[in-house]
Amino acid sequence: MDPQPTRPTGPTGPTGPTGPAQDAAGAAGRARRPAGRARRIALSALLFLAATSAAIGVAELAFRAYERHFLVEEIALGSDDFDLTALKFNDHEGFLSARAQPDEFRVLSFGDSFAGAITTAPYTYAAVIQRTLDAADRERRVRVVNLGRGGTTFPDYLNEYRFWSSHVDHHAVLVNIYVGNDFDGTPPGVLAFATGKPYERGAESRTIRVGPGVDVPHVYPLRLIDHALAQYLTRRYAAAPTQARYRSKLGVANEPAYARAQTRTALMYRPTLLARYGDGLRALHPLLEALSADDQSDGRVLISVAPPHFIASEYWMRRVVEMERPGSDPIDPTLAGSVVAEYVRRSGLRARVVDLASCLRALERGGESVYYKTNSHWNVRGNEVVGKLLAEHMASQWLPDSGFVWSDRPPDCSLEPAPASERVADFVGDTLASVRSLEALEASAVAPLVNRSFGSARDLRSALEEIGLRHDPERLSGVLLGVGRQGWDKTARAVGWVRDGSRRAQPPLLLFFQRGKLDSARIAGPVADDRNRRLFSSRVGRSFRIENWQRLTWLFAVTRDGRFAQLAVGGPSRPGAPDPRAANRPKSATQPAPSRTATP
Repeated sequence: MDPQPTRPTGPTGPTGPTGPAQDAAGAAGRARRPAGRARRIALSALLFLAATSAAIGVAELAFRAYERHFLVEEIALGSDDFDLTALKFNDHEGFLSARAQPDEFRVLSFGDSFAGAITTAPYTYAAVIQRTLDAADRERRVRVVNLGRGGTTFPDYLNEYRFWSSHVDHHAVLVNIYVGNDFDGTPPGVLAFATGKPYERGAESRTIRVGPGVDVPHVYPLRLIDHALAQYLTRRYAAAPTQARYRSKLGVANEPAYARAQTRTALMYRPTLLARYGDGLRALHPLLEALSADDQSDGRVLISVAPPHFIASEYWMRRVVEMERPGSDPIDPTLAGSVVAEYVRRSGLRARVVDLASCLRALERGGESVYYKTNSHWNVRGNEVVGKLLAEHMASQWLPDSGFVWSDRPPDCSLEPAPASERVADFVGDTLASVRSLEALEASAVAPLVNRSFGSARDLRSALEEIGLRHDPERLSGVLLGVGRQGWDKTARAVGWVRDGSRRAQPPLLLFFQRGKLDSARIAGPVADDRNRRLFSSRVGRSFRIENWQRLTWLFAVTRDGRFAQLAVGGPSRPGAPDPRAANRPKSATQPAPSRTATP
């Protein structure tokens, strides 16, 4: 029998390495297999994300094109007459001629959704005022034009007023203020001249953009999300009124959500939080100045202060108090009317202020409901009451011959705002002084730059020095960082800071330039102390919402005492990015770090 072949012994054999070497190779192979599988999973995930992103991008581009063509309408404004219905105003006549009739007394009514109303046009308080005064005054025709538009605030009222007051005859102006939207919702730090222009002047005509594409706000980077959220809220909280007295797609909130919303608005009625009125009063001031300078109205200006639901309703007041934090100071129902009336009085501007709070509260105590469920706006009865109250006041002040007196006026009803407390008077005085210093700064540093074009930052610095400002980059420095885009051409907000080496510095003015021209001017935000230096942070909501962020070329800061410096303009920030203050923090109290400057 032939001997069986023996397998070679030693370090090698027909099957490769043996012994410890073979074990090591097997272990390496087994380790490579999970690593390869992880790479394949990661690659698949990246391909999936890339394909999903591409699909979303294509869908977003297609939807934006659809929005531009089908959800936004450009309407030309005539020079002699205006189709208010086509312009989406809830006016009861729907048509306005530029020239008033000889026997016509015309009132222009401005405001947000309280003025626009959730009722159909015949039941708005503007229509009630007109019917009431028309019936009382047989010698003249009273026309109250409802120019209220939802989602607007003081800068928008100013733009609307400037347009309509210069294009149509009028004899008086009515402006309704809602604290929750006008003071609490005013963009912080924006100067009046820098607000958006709703009416664009073309070569031969004026146009305005209306439609769902304009009404749906730019909140998220994708317009698909904006419109999806709007559709959800419309359907989720649809009240579906059965009567024809309310507009379609009327929304209501569930009680917990409504209570939270009312609790947020309640912050405006706490005397210790008066500072929350500051930005709103600064935005209200140029509107008051424009109204006071109107020769046609000749001082016939009425400002009505609309209270939120919880101020009138004892039930919602209890709900708000239940949700407030322990130790919160009491709510003052008269605070809003008192602040507005005191500011108008101290400023010396021609306008009368009425506070609707006590009258609506009296009706609610009597068992009548003047707000629509959990919608926060007045129902038909609320609009009727407000219309009669305002008509009575107008008749006594502007049309004394009409002799109208509302016989069903509720008891304990007074339109007179409460006298200002010492705290309110001090706050209003300080705010007014700040507004006037800003006006002087705007006149000296901003007005000379409007409509001028600069080829470089050096040219701009020279222009600022020519108007008497002093270049001071050693004590004035800062950086502005954009944080994501919002909608088509807006930034969600800008995060940054401005450091002023002066001990008694006030918030500086920030000048934004796009393509060599001044685009807007903003007041820097809250103040913090940083090693005995004033740190003005712009971390305030959407205070720096800038059109066409990519075209922002230069950013300058100008102080109240006449100093200026160019600030840095950074790219989009991201989570985990280093705090720019750390990179620019002065090493000592006497030698501040040099400012970072953008490339001219």
